[in-house]
Amino acid sequence: LIASIVLNNIREIYKMLKSYDDALPYYARSNALDEKLNYKATKGVSLFNLGEINYLTGTYDEALNLINKALEYM
Repeated sequence: LIASIVLNNIREIYKMLKSYDDALPYYARSNALDEKLNYKATKGVSLFNLGEINYLTGTYDEALNLINKALEYM
């Protein structure tokens, strides 16, 4: 659980710096960890945050898909 939170925090720093491409690998790692260990609470957060990055980069359809998927876990 802590590892997923740390990965999300690193991703958040990159998002604040508007280094979206640098943030994406941390989303992927956090999401994979949540999936592997079945961490439902952080999985919703990870998916929502990934959707936010997609929105910020103009990938609106993927953003909507990920945010809707995140809501299933929240």
